[in-house]
Amino acid sequence: MKEYRFKVLQEGDALYSFDGKEMILREENGNFRVYKIFGFDQGEPIFSKQFEELTVHTASMFNDKAIVIEKAGKLVIYKVEDFKNKIPVLNNDFVILLSKGVGKVELYDSKSRISVQLPAKEGC
Repeated sequence: MKEYRFKVLQEGDALYSFDGKEMILREENGNFRVYKIFGFDQGEPIFSKQFEELTVHTASMFNDKAIVIEKAGKLVIYKVEDFKNKIPVLNNDFVILLSKGVGKVELYDSKSRISVQLPAKEGC
């Protein structure tokens, strides 16, 4: 399994929304940071390094494209492939780990145990 580590959470931040094309973080002061994501549906997410800052957002918190689970202080985002009897079938080829950090994006391959720092996509 590959882990795409997007280290951007700051003190007081919370994941507000993730829909496969953008990730919205809610800051402690109520503002929002929106990061664009490319390639989530293809299993190779690329994160935009630049974000858009918003002060108001009314979209629903999550949708049926991704499941977010908190494990050991990190947020783990799985892609939902399908639903079987109203239960999501998760893609186990990759996950996105969201944790505190300074804006780094890493790819970790659990089979080879190799970690590579990835460049974030500039602009939209």
